[in-house]
Amino acid sequence: MSEQPENEKLGQPAEEGAEMTFVEHLVELRDRLLRALIAVLVILLCTFPFADTLYVLLAGPLLAHLPDGTTMIATEV
Repeated sequence: MSEQPENEKLGQPAEEGAEMTFVEHLVELRDRLLRALIAVLVILLCTFPFADTLYVLLAGPLLAHLPDGTTMIATEV
């Protein structure tokens, strides 16, 4: 019986061009989804204190195209 390379035991293919098993693909997908979710949460937490400022910045072009004397109503941004 042959020994598996160390990185293959960790769920990584032995070589760059090596075929991955279905389970290895699922592990890779889970890792990437978790990283993406963590990145989105970090960005949301960092921008949360500036929600009103960001709203004013993003709504500016729309407000410029509204007819004179009209306003937008935003409740609980």
